Order: sequence, then C-alpha cells, then structure tokens
Amino acid sequence: VWRLWTELRPHYSADWRSGTVATGDTERKLRRKLHQTIRKVGDDIENFRFNTGVAALMEFTNELSAFRNELSHQTPTAEQVTLISEILETLTLLLAPITPHLSDEFWELLGKEGYTRNCAYPTFDPAAAAEESIVIVVQVNGKLRERIEVAPDTATAEIERLALACEKVQAELTTKQVRKVITVPGKLVNIVVG
Repeated sequence: VWRLWTELRPHYSADWRSGTVATGDTERKLRRKLHQTIRKVGDDIENFRFNTGVAALMEFTNELSAFRNELSHQTPTAEQVTLISEILETLTLLLAPITPHLSDEFWELLGKEGYTRNCAYPTFDPAAAAEESIVIVVQVNGKLRERIEVAPDTATAEIERLALACEKVQAELTTKQVRKVITVPGKLVNIVVG
C-alpha cells in the first residue's frame, strides 16, 4: 500500500471534490469498487469481521495497482486526477482503524492537519456502488445451460423471455415442453421441461 500510495501521491489534488467524476469504463469500475469497499469495510468493522475487511481492502488495492500500471504510460486526465485524489483520501481513512500510524503519515503527506482518528469515516455513494449489470444463470432442469447479462433493474418477465430465447435453451425445447419457469431475482432462471 505504501508503494502504491506514494506513486499516486504526485497526482493528488486537494480540491478534487470540485472536479468532474471520471466517465471512462476503467475509471467507473474502479470508483464503483472504491464505494463498494467503503460499504464492505465499514460493515465488517462494525460487526467485528476484521479479516474480511482487510481482505476487501486488499482486493481494492489490487484493482488500484492494475489502474496505476495502465496509468504509468500516460499523463492522467483531469477526471483521473479527481479519481486518484478521491481514492488517496478515502483509502487513507479506510486504513485508519487498522493501520492508524500509516494512515496518519498518509494524512500528513496529503497536507491535512490533525489525526485520522478525528475524521469521519467515509460515506459510500449508493449510485456509485451500484453494479451496471448482473449475470443471471440460466438452467434447464437444474443444469447450467447459459449465463446472460442484464441491467439490475430488468423486469422478471424480460429476464424469463431472454432466458427462453437462449440458443442452448432452445435446443432443449425442440423435443420437450416448458412445464414451469422458476426465477430467483438477480440470480437465476430455472426452466423446468418435461
């Protein structure tokens, strides 16, 4: 974390809140992961699940490292500087309950005064944390046949229609009739044939 954080530090801008939110796919994905991590780590700390909180931070750090590697070949755009700045401040505060001395050092390097223990825990943005699409498993008689990707707010009837239209499902229906369609919202569609 130290190496990654200090390599990104030169791109930090203290007035990042007035900047434009990144719109590129990679940047949106990283920002989504940041806000999901804020939610996960906060929940884990409140429920004394420190190991899973640390695991979530490690997972986020891995994605940040991949982003840094892509960024190393170019000068960051203004939107990327805003994202990097948000990440540096937020990551510092996320680490504070687990690594307070490291966080205080980061806080000082950002030009902030005081200690991180006196700062409010970051709040996650539900809109930023929301997935853009989800994967629905399509089964025929309980056996995996396909996976379809849909928007999280897709109606159940539309998901069932898409599942029934899958090529592998259609192959099963050439000799059998659909008896029932069981849908578990956001997870799977099981088509019972006989």
